[in-house]
Amino acid sequence: MNKFYEKLLNVILKKLGYNNCDMKTNGELSAVKYFLKHCDKDKVLRVVDVGACKGEWTDIVMKLNTQKTSYYLAEPLHEKELKEKYKDRQDVIINSMAIGKEFCTKTFYINKTISSLYL
Repeated sequence: MNKFYEKLLNVILKKLGYNNCDMKTNGELSAVKYFLKHCDKDKVLRVVDVGACKGEWTDIVMKLNTQKTSYYLAEPLHEKELKEKYKDRQDVIINSMAIGKEFCTKTFYINKTISSLYL
């Protein structure tokens, strides 16, 4: 891709909220509120938090949600902290894994500034 078009695409995506992890400004919080307002109240919800980190996203959804829900958290690094945090919650299932398009084992690189499968 031409460097000009690549930069232009990145500017547009950033403006649209792409790669913005703040759910209050990227539209995700509004989407969660809309979904919770319009979902079937007679059914058990299943909420999945991929890359749960320390559970901040899940905590926000739990505060907004008033109906019966099962929470599934996938997080390869912070499993112990998450299990301690949610130890009294029977509705939270924590899986120590990363989610991808294929089932495999990969090296997970960890350092002070960033952790990734792709370093």
